[in-house]
Amino acid sequence: MATGTILNALVFMLFFGLGTLPALFSLAFWGTRLSWQNKQAMRKLVPYVVGLTAILLIIRGLNLNIPYLSPFISERSADTVSCH
Repeated sequence: MATGTILNALVFMLFFGLGTLPALFSLAFWGTRLSWQNKQAMRKLVPYVVGLTAILLIIRGLNLNIPYLSPFISERSADTVSCH
């Protein structure tokens, strides 16, 4: 992502970091409070979530013209854009 200036890049990364802090803190908080059984259940669930995500990404890339799931991507030729 091109931000144009170093200051814009700094501000972008600052707000990105601030935006991810709540998720990181909640993971750290709840990770220490899960019981052993819950951790085992999560370990069994993760491969299914990863597999489902992979299947959805593959279907999305097939260009099947299904709204929201696999939208049609037109095959227009790329035009060169000159910003200067």
